[in-house]
Amino acid sequence: MATTQQSEQAKKTEPVKGALDVNSTGIENGAAQASKMADLAKDSIDKAGALQGRTADTAQQMMQIGVETVSRTAREFNDQFQRTMGVGSEDGARFAEQARKNSDAVSRCGTVMTHAMQDAWRSSVELGQKRWQRNLEGLKRLAGARNLQELSMLQSEMMRESVQSLVEDARTVAETSLRSLEEVGTICASVKPLPASR
Repeated sequence: MATTQQSEQAKKTEPVKGALDVNSTGIENGAAQASKMADLAKDSIDKAGALQGRTADTAQQMMQIGVETVSRTAREFNDQFQRTMGVGSEDGARFAEQARKNSDAVSRCGTVMTHAMQDAWRSSVELGQKRWQRNLEGLKRLAGARNLQELSMLQSEMMRESVQSLVEDARTVAETSLRSLEEVGTICASVKPLPASR
Protein backbone atom coordinates (compact mmCIF):
# COMPACT_ATOMS: atom_id res chain seq x y z
CA MET A 1 0.00 0.00 0.00
CA ALA A 2 2.84 2.38 0.85
CA THR A 3 4.41 1.57 -2.51
CA THR A 4 1.17 2.38 -4.30
CA GLN A 5 0.87 5.71 -2.49
CA GLN A 6 4.46 6.50 -3.32
CA SER A 7 3.97 5.71 -7.01
CA GLU A 8 0.77 7.78 -7.10
CA GLN A 9 2.57 10.65 -5.36
CA ALA A 10 5.45 10.34 -7.84
CA LYS A 11 2.96 10.54 -10.75
CA LYS A 12 1.46 13.70 -9.25
CA THR A 13 4.80 15.40 -8.65
CA GLU A 14 6.32 14.45 -12.02
CA PRO A 15 4.65 17.33 -13.93
CA VAL A 16 5.73 19.76 -11.21
CA LYS A 17 9.32 18.52 -11.39
CA GLY A 18 9.21 18.78 -15.18
CA ALA A 19 7.89 22.33 -14.97
CA LEU A 20 10.62 23.24 -12.48
CA ASP A 21 13.26 21.78 -14.80
CA VAL A 22 11.82 23.76 -17.75
CA ASN A 23 11.73 26.95 -15.63
CA SER A 24 15.29 26.38 -14.44
CA THR A 25 16.47 25.91 -18.02
CA GLY A 26 14.56 29.03 -19.10
CA ILE A 27 16.14 31.07 -16.31
CA GLU A 28 19.60 29.83 -17.25
CA ASN A 29 18.99 30.65 -20.93
CA GLY A 30 17.65 34.07 -19.99
CA ALA A 31 20.68 34.74 -17.81
CA ALA A 32 23.02 33.71 -20.63
CA GLN A 33 21.20 35.98 -23.11
CA ALA A 34 21.29 38.89 -20.62
CA SER A 35 25.00 38.32 -20.12
CA LYS A 36 25.63 38.41 -23.89
CA MET A 37 23.55 41.57 -24.26
CA ALA A 38 25.41 43.20 -21.37
CA ASP A 39 28.78 42.37 -22.95
CA LEU A 40 27.68 43.86 -26.29
CA ALA A 41 26.39 46.97 -24.55
CA LYS A 42 29.67 47.32 -22.62
CA ASP A 43 31.66 47.16 -25.88
CA SER A 44 29.40 49.84 -27.39
CA ILE A 45 29.81 52.05 -24.33
CA ASP A 46 33.60 51.71 -24.47
CA LYS A 47 33.62 52.75 -28.14
CA ALA A 48 31.30 55.69 -27.46
CA GLY A 49 33.53 56.80 -24.57
CA ALA A 50 36.60 56.79 -26.78
CA LEU A 51 34.78 58.89 -29.38
CA GLN A 52 33.60 61.34 -26.70
CA GLY A 53 37.17 61.64 -25.41
CA ARG A 54 38.45 62.58 -28.86
CA THR A 55 35.61 65.08 -29.25
CA ALA A 56 36.46 66.63 -25.87
CA ASP A 57 40.13 66.94 -26.85
CA THR A 58 39.18 68.72 -30.07
CA ALA A 59 36.86 71.08 -28.17
CA GLN A 60 39.63 71.88 -25.71
CA GLN A 61 42.07 72.64 -28.52
CA MET A 62 39.55 74.97 -30.14
CA MET A 63 38.91 76.77 -26.84
CA GLN A 64 42.64 77.12 -26.22
CA ILE A 65 43.21 78.58 -29.68
CA GLY A 66 40.39 81.05 -29.03
CA VAL A 67 41.87 82.12 -25.69
CA GLU A 68 45.33 82.51 -27.21
CA THR A 69 43.90 84.58 -30.07
CA VAL A 70 42.08 86.91 -27.68
CA SER A 71 45.22 87.25 -25.55
CA ARG A 72 47.42 88.01 -28.56
CA THR A 73 44.90 90.54 -29.88
CA ALA A 74 44.76 92.25 -26.47
CA ARG A 75 48.56 92.46 -26.32
CA GLU A 76 48.69 93.90 -29.82
CA PHE A 77 46.01 96.41 -28.86
CA ASN A 78 47.97 97.36 -25.74
CA ASP A 79 51.14 97.82 -27.75
CA GLN A 80 49.30 100.00 -30.27
CA PHE A 81 47.68 101.96 -27.46
CA GLN A 82 51.05 102.44 -25.77
CA ARG A 83 52.51 103.81 -28.99
CA THR A 84 49.54 106.13 -29.36
CA MET A 85 49.79 107.34 -25.74
CA GLY A 86 53.48 107.92 -26.08
CA VAL A 87 56.05 105.32 -25.12
CA GLY A 88 58.36 107.85 -23.56
CA SER A 89 55.96 109.12 -20.94
CA GLU A 90 56.03 107.55 -17.51
CA ASP A 91 52.22 107.38 -17.30
CA GLY A 92 51.99 105.73 -20.69
CA ALA A 93 54.52 103.08 -19.69
CA ARG A 94 52.75 102.36 -16.39
CA PHE A 95 49.40 102.22 -18.14
CA ALA A 96 50.73 99.86 -20.81
CA GLU A 97 52.42 97.63 -18.22
CA GLN A 98 49.27 97.32 -16.11
CA ALA A 99 47.16 96.70 -19.21
CA ARG A 100 49.59 93.93 -20.23
CA LYS A 101 49.40 92.34 -16.76
CA ASN A 102 45.62 92.49 -16.79
CA SER A 103 45.53 91.01 -20.26
CA ASP A 104 47.78 88.16 -19.15
CA ALA A 105 45.58 87.55 -16.09
CA VAL A 106 42.44 87.40 -18.24
CA SER A 107 44.24 85.01 -20.58
CA ARG A 108 45.20 82.76 -17.64
CA CYS A 109 41.57 82.85 -16.44
CA GLY A 110 40.45 81.68 -19.87
CA THR A 111 43.01 78.89 -19.86
CA VAL A 112 42.00 77.72 -16.38
CA MET A 113 38.31 77.82 -17.32
CA THR A 114 39.04 75.86 -20.49
CA HIS A 115 40.86 73.19 -18.49
CA ALA A 116 38.06 73.16 -15.89
CA MET A 117 35.46 72.65 -18.58
CA GLN A 118 37.55 69.89 -20.12
CA ASP A 119 38.00 68.19 -16.74
CA ALA A 120 34.28 68.40 -15.98
CA TRP A 121 33.48 66.95 -19.40
CA ARG A 122 35.92 64.10 -18.99
CA SER A 123 34.69 63.39 -15.47
CA SER A 124 31.08 63.28 -16.56
CA VAL A 125 31.90 60.95 -19.46
CA GLU A 126 33.96 58.64 -17.23
CA LEU A 127 31.31 58.64 -14.51
CA GLY A 128 28.61 57.95 -17.09
CA GLN A 129 30.57 54.98 -18.41
CA LYS A 130 31.05 53.62 -14.90
CA ARG A 131 27.33 54.06 -14.20
CA TRP A 132 26.47 52.12 -17.36
CA GLN A 133 28.86 49.35 -16.41
CA ARG A 134 27.36 49.13 -12.91
CA ASN A 135 23.88 48.98 -14.42
CA LEU A 136 24.91 46.23 -16.82
CA GLU A 137 26.48 44.23 -14.01
CA GLY A 138 23.27 44.72 -12.01
CA LEU A 139 21.25 43.47 -14.95
CA LYS A 140 23.38 40.33 -15.02
CA ARG A 141 22.78 39.84 -11.29
CA LEU A 142 19.03 40.34 -11.73
CA ALA A 143 18.96 37.85 -14.59
CA GLY A 144 20.63 35.31 -12.33
CA ALA A 145 18.00 35.61 -9.58
CA ARG A 146 16.48 32.26 -8.71
CA ASN A 147 13.28 33.44 -7.07
CA LEU A 148 11.16 36.52 -6.49
CA GLN A 149 12.63 37.19 -3.05
CA GLU A 150 16.21 37.22 -4.40
CA LEU A 151 15.12 39.41 -7.33
CA SER A 152 13.51 41.90 -4.97
CA MET A 153 16.56 41.95 -2.70
CA LEU A 154 18.92 42.53 -5.65
CA GLN A 155 16.74 45.28 -7.06
CA SER A 156 16.63 47.07 -3.70
CA GLU A 157 20.41 46.77 -3.32
CA MET A 158 20.96 48.12 -6.85
CA MET A 159 18.73 51.14 -6.16
CA ARG A 160 20.66 51.93 -2.99
CA GLU A 161 24.01 51.60 -4.80
CA SER A 162 22.74 53.77 -7.66
CA VAL A 163 21.69 56.63 -5.38
CA GLN A 164 24.94 56.37 -3.40
CA SER A 165 27.09 56.47 -6.56
CA LEU A 166 25.06 59.38 -7.95
CA VAL A 167 25.78 61.42 -4.81
CA GLU A 168 29.50 60.51 -4.89
CA ASP A 169 29.76 61.33 -8.61
CA ALA A 170 28.08 64.71 -8.14
CA ARG A 171 30.40 65.48 -5.23
CA THR A 172 33.47 64.62 -7.33
CA VAL A 173 32.45 66.91 -10.21
CA ALA A 174 31.48 69.72 -7.81
CA GLU A 175 34.79 69.55 -5.93
CA THR A 176 36.78 69.67 -9.16
CA SER A 177 34.78 72.62 -10.45
CA LEU A 178 35.08 74.46 -7.14
CA ARG A 179 38.88 74.14 -7.15
CA SER A 180 39.01 75.58 -10.67
CA LEU A 181 36.72 78.46 -9.77
CA GLU A 182 38.84 79.26 -6.72
CA GLU A 183 41.91 79.41 -8.96
CA VAL A 184 40.09 81.71 -11.40
CA GLY A 185 39.05 83.91 -8.46
CA THR A 186 42.64 84.19 -7.31
CA ILE A 187 43.80 85.15 -10.80
CA CYS A 188 41.00 87.69 -11.24
CA ALA A 189 41.89 89.24 -7.88
CA SER A 190 45.30 90.06 -9.36
CA VAL A 191 43.67 92.26 -12.01
CA LYS A 192 44.09 95.88 -10.96
CA PRO A 193 42.52 99.04 -12.32
CA LEU A 194 44.56 100.86 -14.88
CA PRO A 195 46.52 103.80 -13.41
CA ALA A 196 45.11 107.24 -13.92
CA SER A 197 47.24 109.69 -15.78
CA ARG A 198 48.85 112.47 -13.73
